[in-house]
Amino acid sequence: MPTGNIYVALLICIGLMLILLTVGVVVAVRTARIKPRSLPSPRRPSYDQEAVARVTEALSNLIRFQTVSNPGSAQGDSEAFLNMWRYLQNRYPLCHEHLECEQVNSFSLLYRWVSPDPKGDPIMLCAHMDCAVAAGTWKHPPFAGKVEGGFVWGRGALSGKANLTCVLEVIESLLSTKAQVGRDVYLAFGHDKEMGGVQGAGQIAQLLASRGIRFSMILDEGNPISDSALPISCPVIEVGVAEKGNINVRLSAIGECGSSAEPPEHTSLSFISEALCRVAFRAQKARLSPVIKDTLKGLAPWLPYKSRMLITNLWLFRRAFLKKLRQNSRTAPLVCSTVAAVMSSCGHSPGVLPPIAEAILNIRVLPGDNERILMVWLDALIADLPMKTEVLFSANPSKVSDYHGEEYQMLTASLCDAFDTLPVIPILQCAGSDAKYYEPLCSCVFRMSPFIVAPGDRKGICGNNERVSVPSLGAGVQFYRSFIERAALVKAPPGDA
Repeated sequence: MPTGNIYVALLICIGLMLILLTVGVVVAVRTARIKPRSLPSPRRPSYDQEAVARVTEALSNLIRFQTVSNPGSAQGDSEAFLNMWRYLQNRYPLCHEHLECEQVNSFSLLYRWVSPDPKGDPIMLCAHMDCAVAAGTWKHPPFAGKVEGGFVWGRGALSGKANLTCVLEVIESLLSTKAQVGRDVYLAFGHDKEMGGVQGAGQIAQLLASRGIRFSMILDEGNPISDSALPISCPVIEVGVAEKGNINVRLSAIGECGSSAEPPEHTSLSFISEALCRVAFRAQKARLSPVIKDTLKGLAPWLPYKSRMLITNLWLFRRAFLKKLRQNSRTAPLVCSTVAAVMSSCGHSPGVLPPIAEAILNIRVLPGDNERILMVWLDALIADLPMKTEVLFSANPSKVSDYHGEEYQMLTASLCDAFDTLPVIPILQCAGSDAKYYEPLCSCVFRMSPFIVAPGDRKGICGNNERVSVPSLGAGVQFYRSFIERAALVKAPPGDA
């Protein structure tokens, strides 16, 4: 090889080595900016055992009311909601004596704890009284409210009724000490969250808007506290600062009628099957939203070095990191819109070709996507198939609440009171909530459920064997008490307690 070529090759090698060295230094420096934190030491918290016993008993009783959505669909459902309200009146007499209470759209409840001298905009705590259908096989009957093995079992134990019970237990206790609030405190309990919340929280929001009420902070239920999907060996408190949109789409395929003894090449059912397979195997493109970037930054100090390196150097590792997130069923919904086939119907006899086959898709919409974008994608995907699409329900992604201000810091401080040093991070909530209806009334709408659950128990929400641990209910009471004290409470005058 000529000498000149050797020098050129040497210079190229040196240049590549310098580039690699520079990249390595940049990666190391950026990673070093995140100081690692040791995992919190496990501790056995002490709760007011009398309060824990009260909230356990109350939740067990509330589960027995079969407030399955939709209350307007059957007289029995309607009666369950009315009976549950009567129970709340008897169980919490001070709340119903000192708080204004009104029924909204027949079944939802709106309470107002009036401040004699308000010093700021009110706050609102939300929950829902309805629950999902309890199908499948359960260890204990889903509406028995069984207390066994340190758990309260039943539909609604984790979703909705635990939050509602803890809130009312705390306020009843505070009222017994003649406590007063320095700002109005509202409680909003919707009755159809599992059906989208239009008739419950949607109507409450319209009523509050018509009265010109603005809130400084609104707190609804959200993710329970459990182990992170990322490699961190302790529970993580995820505060939902936004939620994904929700679209229900009906696919209807048209096929030939006649006897199944002489079938055509394709039936309506096979067309639907083809469409569902295309949807399942052509996932949406993954991307990192600003909220998820902050989620990752918030978790980074507790993660292993390799994960910290990836998070702090997304300019280099974005594609590899997104691929890693897509491979986990819990993190994949955080980085892309998802589509799930949830319902289907077709045919009435094995010997007859079904003229129509239908399926329902549920689409959870990542911020940045919307109904128009996703329907264009879906229509193009099945354009060559003899079927039509119909949007049954559509709610675009929520706006992102302010999670850098004093309201979020106050919420974080209250969580630390109850859960010590567990990591607290903002997150995009994948599940829907009633909170989205209240966004026009407040810039700080947060979602979280203050109950520690094992990873497997998360599946109980809308699944089988829903349960919440008794100690978690104690932590929930402690959190809501701390939150109300920080956000609104005025100390009772000496001698009045």
